[in-house]
Amino acid sequence: LITMIITVTVIYGAVQVVAQGTLASLSSSATPLADAAAGFGGEALALILTIGATISILGTNSNTMMMGPRFLFALARDGYGPKILAQVHPRFHTPAASILCQGLIALGLALSGSFVQLALLSMTTRL
Repeated sequence: LITMIITVTVIYGAVQVVAQGTLASLSSSATPLADAAAGFGGEALALILTIGATISILGTNSNTMMMGPRFLFALARDGYGPKILAQVHPRFHTPAASILCQGLIALGLALSGSFVQLALLSMTTRL
């Protein structure tokens, strides 16, 4: 786990250094890493980076949707949340109420804000 964290941190740091070194107007670009990749390695590299970023975002979203209900369930089971969130579905053995609650919260947030607002909210809740 520590090796993975260090490896990912080094890769992200290297990507940031290369992006800053190859794209002078990085802060004013709408797609800074893809633009830097295009300048550094052509359109093919920009496409690969964009696909990689999309997969990474989908993985993070999937993780959040899979783990969020488990956190709600655990908190409720330990007495720190509504008892209904601690209930387990009799057939599927999953925290169905917690999954529904997480889904409704995510849907409400997705429909109420912009990407920038949601990204800031995500960072704030993680901190």
